Amino acid sequence: MSKELRSPRHDALRRFLKAERARAELSQKQLAAKVGWTQAAISEIERGDKRVTVLELLSIAKAIGFDPCLVLRYLYEIEE
Repeated sequence: MSKELRSPRHDALRRFLKAERARAELSQKQLAAKVGWTQAAISEIERGDKRVTVLELLSIAKAIGFDPCLVLRYLYEIEE
């Protein structure tokens, strides 16, 4: 498994999170407020400059309103 920030899975995750945030009609600042982070942290995730832990993914999923199992299944199928 690749530990690179720019791996195919990491890139797919950041794109998914950005799309889900947009679908929920939340700004980065609004999402950050919901999870108790800074807007800069959300921006770093969406740019691919920050890894997302499983616990962070759960917080984001709850705040946006998507099933985190779906994204994990999707990411699992991507070849590293």
